[in-house]
Amino acid sequence: MRTYKILMSNLGYARGISGSLADHLRYAHRHFYCSPEIQKTSLRQLSELIADEDPDICCFMEIDKGSFTSAGLNQLQELINEKYRFFDIEIKYAVKSRLVSFPISKGKSNAYLAKHNFAHEKLYFDSGMKRLIYK
Repeated sequence: MRTYKILMSNLGYARGISGSLADHLRYAHRHFYCSPEIQKTSLRQLSELIADEDPDICCFMEIDKGSFTSAGLNQLQELINEKYRFFDIEIKYAVKSRLVSFPISKGKSNAYLAKHNFAHEKLYFDSGMKRLIYK
C-alpha cells in the first residue's frame, strides 16, 4: 500500500496576517483589499514550506482565484511549478449561491496542488455557506 504525504492549510487568502487579534486589527484593511505584493510575499513563504516538507498533495482552504479584494491575483497560479503541476481550484460556495458572483466573495475558493494527477471529485454539502469538499 502506498502512503501519501498531505499538507493542508487555511491560507486566510494570503493577507500576511498572523491570526492574532492585534494583526487582524492592525491590518484590517487587507480584508477588503490586499496588494499583490503582500500576497506574493505570503505565497513565497508557503512555497518554501512546500519545498521543505515535500508533500505529495497540498490542500488549501481560503485561497483566492482572483477577487476584487485580491486585486485579481490568482494565488494558486503563484504556487504551481514543475514539481506541482496538477491542480484544481473552485469557488467554495454553493453553485447557485449569490456569493459566487458577489464582488467581495467572487473568487474565494478551495484548491489542491499535487505532484501527480490524482482522480478527484467535487462534492458540496447540502447546507451551510462554505460547501465545497474535494474527494
